[in-house]
Amino acid sequence: MNDADYYEKLKNDAESFYKNIGRVSCPVLKNEYVEFTSTGFKHLLQKGRIPRTRSDQIRRFHLLKYAKQILINSNSTVTIRQEKTAHFWEISNRHDNKIIKVIVRQIILKRKGSKHFFSIISEKEK
Repeated sequence: MNDADYYEKLKNDAESFYKNIGRVSCPVLKNEYVEFTSTGFKHLLQKGRIPRTRSDQIRRFHLLKYAKQILINSNSTVTIRQEKTAHFWEISNRHDNKIIKVIVRQIILKRKGSKHFFSIISEKEK
């Protein structure tokens, strides 16, 4: 299998896995639901209008398997960041010798929008 075929298979598998999550109740967010929308998957592929590198996309695809586990774990750590148009929650936990962070976003309009998966990142433990 060449690199392009490997990437496409990984992307399709990740998208299928992502869509099957749907939404999860998150204990550290007072059991509010976090929805896995097309916006979140699109953000795995690009940042704004700029496509992410394939290696970055592949890394994020591999991390997706931890997203639900982190969100449903009541021992996950939460950091909150508020901006004018959105609120962000960075929900993190340790897996496979890494700290993995799920980013949840909520757009602030006249009424609050739903919380949705926005991204996933990892860093090595110190």
